[in-house]
Amino acid sequence: MKPTIKLICAGFGGQGVLSVGQLVGLCGIELGYDVSWMPSYGPEMRGGTANCHVVLSESSQSPFIGQDMTHALLMNDAAFNKFKPLIKKPENVIIHTGLIHQDYPGCDFSVLAHEHHLDKSMNMIAFGMVVKSLGWEQSLGLKVMKKKFKGLSDEMIFNNEKAFLLGFTYESV
Repeated sequence: MKPTIKLICAGFGGQGVLSVGQLVGLCGIELGYDVSWMPSYGPEMRGGTANCHVVLSESSQSPFIGQDMTHALLMNDAAFNKFKPLIKKPENVIIHTGLIHQDYPGCDFSVLAHEHHLDKSMNMIAFGMVVKSLGWEQSLGLKVMKKKFKGLSDEMIFNNEKAFLLGFTYESV
């Protein structure tokens, strides 16, 4: 029996949290889960609040947030303060340490992306960390990225894959 995964991805609009949630959902489909994905964002997408709830289960479940979320990717203080109390296990919380100053697994995604000239692929670093934290194979993440990003420029696909691998191999998770 596969474990049910209830993930919240939250941050500012423009940080790519909705895309990370979609990619996790696609991974779930590849693994044979029933998947629900529910986006939510504030009045302005870029710069406003954004989050999505992803539920992966062997049977259909509501994507609505509850007190039993199993995993989180939190990209700013507001997201941390709002959603951290809903996560069962603190070790399943990944944070953007450049914007959240707490002792949780994560990294400063902005700095890491900038150091590797991947500023437009910061969320793919986060996606790599999420895939690793869920115990999934690196190849699964790359497979769904190829499907999702089909049609993007070769350079953007290369940079997204490079960013994903950077996150997947990052030492914090």
